Amino acid sequence: MEQEFMDYWKRHEKRLLKLAPRHLAEEKMQYGKYNTAGDWACMIFPFLPFSLILQITPFGNQYIDTALAFVALVVFVFLCEIARPHLTGKRPLTQINNDIKNYWYQKYKEKGISALDDALSR
Repeated sequence: MEQEFMDYWKRHEKRLLKLAPRHLAEEKMQYGKYNTAGDWACMIFPFLPFSLILQITPFGNQYIDTALAFVALVVFVFLCEIARPHLTGKRPLTQINNDIKNYWYQKYKEKGISALDDALSR
């Protein structure tokens, strides 16, 4: 991508993402909703190792066990967010954002930077 567009994108990325075409904006909004079984599994699953560690108390020290449980919770939330697109069939947010960026790049190639300025001024 051209440097002029990349500089413009860095300055106005948040606003351009909000002005995405309807189908991409809806897809991005649907990603954040918990409307599939995979979404709910990714929401609930991280709490299982958390509660299991708190019940087993592997170190016998409440503070260490609680800290370990929170570390496990964070790790499993991270892993579930990585696995979520595969479990739900939804595209990752990075792909959706890249499609939005490519949409605006095509507008830039067709009409120049003024087309992006016009879209932002609406």
